[in-house]
Amino acid sequence: MILTHHIKRKMSQRGINKNMIDIVSLYGKHQRDKIFMNRQRIKLLLRKVDLYRRMQRGANRDKSVLKNLNVLRKYILKIEDKGGITLVMVDGVSITTYNTDSFKKSFKKRRIKK
Repeated sequence: MILTHHIKRKMSQRGINKNMIDIVSLYGKHQRDKIFMNRQRIKLLLRKVDLYRRMQRGANRDKSVLKNLNVLRKYILKIEDKGGITLVMVDGVSITTYNTDSFKKSFKKRRIKK
């Protein structure tokens, strides 16, 4: 995945790191040139990760797999705290990223009180 200067700048402004972008690109929902993870998809992914973690604990298997699942869960929870992440990609080049809930918050501020 190629990152433009614009997306690198926006990632640092919005507190989004490369690992979060990778998770969104792998598990997010594709819709035209956008890939997004909203709260529904995050809950579904957390359930799956927790299920795999329980399976790994019960079977006393490789600890590195359990460690990787814990790291994945940590980044999913960070994405959930942001209200989801949207990634805009065109032909494999990441253009920009933003918090999915950001437009809802700014729209509420714009309402004119009578």
